[in-house]
Amino acid sequence: MSPSRRPAPSSQRSRPAGRSGAPRPASGKSTQNQQQRKQKKKAVYRRRRLVVGALALAVAAAAVVGIILLVQAVGDLATAGDADPVAAPTESAEPTAPVPTGDAASGACPPEAVVVGAAVEKKSFEPGDSALLELVVKNTHHAACMIPVGTSLQTFEVRRDGDTVWSSEYCADPEADADAAEASIVFAPGAEKRSALRWTIEPVTEDCRRSDEALAGGKYQLVTKLGEAESTPAEFEIDVPEPPSEPPSEEPPSEQPTSDESSDEADEDTPEEQSDEDQQSDEATGGGDGN
Repeated sequence: MSPSRRPAPSSQRSRPAGRSGAPRPASGKSTQNQQQRKQKKKAVYRRRRLVVGALALAVAAAAVVGIILLVQAVGDLATAGDADPVAAPTESAEPTAPVPTGDAASGACPPEAVVVGAAVEKKSFEPGDSALLELVVKNTHHAACMIPVGTSLQTFEVRRDGDTVWSSEYCADPEADADAAEASIVFAPGAEKRSALRWTIEPVTEDCRRSDEALAGGKYQLVTKLGEAESTPAEFEIDVPEPPSEPPSEEPPSEQPTSDESSDEADEDTPEEQSDEDQQSDEATGGGDGN
């Protein structure tokens, strides 16, 4: 027997009539869809190109700005190198104070932290000299604070044995500068400031008139006041020169007669006495002859 034939594979089977291997023409709807897809792809490409272009511009702008800033920084460094160095602080500069607390936070120093002193430029003067009197104010608080130091609060007094012989209030100017009269100053911790007054050493009355009485020689005390605060006395001395003694008289002393000269003068008679004696002698002689 002849072997039986196997059926051919399906791919090799005869195709039905009317079907060929050529592709079938696409319909109109499929063509329209393809065109829409192409347009969408083109739009996506355009958006990507725009985004990329914008990013490129941003990067370029940032690079330009960075270059400008770098150039300016280099120029500033060069200018700073040519500039004069900052001057070192002088000895009069006050140190930076810590942040005030308590009463100091309000700006006013505690009353117990304000110390008032007195100072005189010399220890000895003569009447008519000019003496420099000083009022010293010191802040003993641990923080910076404000102290009223106006001239209306300042008083200078010269005393002797507890009595005031002169005061700055005697000749105070009622039309003084209002700002100076009510001034307040911030004091750093431990800082002190001075107010000076020049006094001609001569007595004046309370209404600022010269007194006829001169200041006696001896020890005096300067006491200064700032409001209610008062200093301890600063002592000085006024030396009054002694008046010169009178020189001896230049007239020669009168000459006193000696004992011999006195006796000779006594023996000598005056002409009148001599005539009287002669007359008495003649009368006596004539009487004897008559008897």
